[in-house]
Amino acid sequence: MKPTVQGLLLRLRGLAPPLARRLDGAVGLGWDGTALTVRVPEGSWSLAETGRLRDGLARAVRAHFGRTAGLRLEPAPPEPERLPFPVLASKVWNHVGFWVWDADRFGVLAVPKPRYLDGWLPAARARGDRAVDPGGTDDVLWTAGEIRPGNPEDAPAAFLDPLADLCRQRRSYIQFVTPFPGDAMADRLEARLAAGRDWGTPATPGPVLARYTGRLHYVSARRPVLGIRLARQRLAAG
Repeated sequence: MKPTVQGLLLRLRGLAPPLARRLDGAVGLGWDGTALTVRVPEGSWSLAETGRLRDGLARAVRAHFGRTAGLRLEPAPPEPERLPFPVLASKVWNHVGFWVWDADRFGVLAVPKPRYLDGWLPAARARGDRAVDPGGTDDVLWTAGEIRPGNPEDAPAAFLDPLADLCRQRRSYIQFVTPFPGDAMADRLEARLAAGRDWGTPATPGPVLARYTGRLHYVSARRPVLGIRLARQRLAAG
């Protein structure tokens, strides 16, 4: 079977998670038979990080496609509010859960992609973030709670149940987005989220959680997207 770009992504998720995380920010991945082309928006966290880890990515490309395979990084037009590619590529009616935390509390702002992309983003561009009202609808959910100081990975145990219930009611599926916290913390967050989805909670069996809740993806911590900014505002307000 011929190697594919999808196969490369699966390989990276299993063997080199830091590389897979950076590729979440790509706007295009293509294999032309000789080289993998990665298109990433100019000025983005993902472009800077992919460039920094270019040697490791090039080795992974050769290991997957063959020892003569090349790698090209191409800047795309800037998109500071862009969501990670896997989130955008999922079904149009699915939810996005913007996951934030401070010293001892967490919050997740869950919103359907159509409401976020076609409503909240245009409103924020026209009148500023404060013009966006994240509440008042039955398909948007804010869930928050306490965590042990410095342990944001505690949060999935509290938020998986209400978010899975929301998606079950709305016939949706939720993927999570958070500001990139570094690879060590990302490992902890992903492990706890995966454990919750695999094993379930006292209230929700694992197969149900796996049906309605997805993986964690990353955006810039320095220039967070609108959903992260709104979630931080909500968390700060208590």
